[in-house]
Amino acid sequence: MNNRKRALAILKQARGLLASRLSENIIESADGILEDAEGGSYLDEIDSLQERVGGRLNNINLMISSLAVGEPAVEEPKPATEDTSVSTTGSETISDPHPKNFALFGQQIAANDVDSAGQTLAEVLNVNPELAHQCATDFRDRFNQDPVIIQKAMQLRTRLLAGENNDSLMILWDCFRLQGPQAIAVLQTLKVRLAST
Repeated sequence: MNNRKRALAILKQARGLLASRLSENIIESADGILEDAEGGSYLDEIDSLQERVGGRLNNINLMISSLAVGEPAVEEPKPATEDTSVSTTGSETISDPHPKNFALFGQQIAANDVDSAGQTLAEVLNVNPELAHQCATDFRDRFNQDPVIIQKAMQLRTRLLAGENNDSLMILWDCFRLQGPQAIAVLQTLKVRLAST
């Protein structure tokens, strides 16, 4: 086993331990968490739990993402009936082994690959490549100052599903520096995609 695989195995074991600890803490603090979520408590149970366990778990996930970048992908054979090709111009088709999503974007940012992250973001947010590259650069700069920005980006889906448009727009600003008509267009794109999944 090479060093990278050994490091990944250690991190995955640590992630499992932290996830178990987080689950136990959530169950133990269930009443306080629910009161905090409803706004009936000022004890900040959710923030406290995030500080105790959640932050460490997110940091482990970031390290796993960083080490996983560049690892050869093990692709499972797909059924013959599934079409994984993506049309390009003319009759040419290509197969995309890495579906564009926020997880891939996070891995690319963790690996400081802003160009690839911009390409991923262009597809995920449905924005032009120049804007996507600027958004990826802004996100990378924020990430270098405070890696917890990844957590905020991961909250976007939850906020959209809950119909919290203002919070979603704030996340688009905080993470990608998108505002005004651009942010609203991205918000609509993401809402349509979520509705179709």
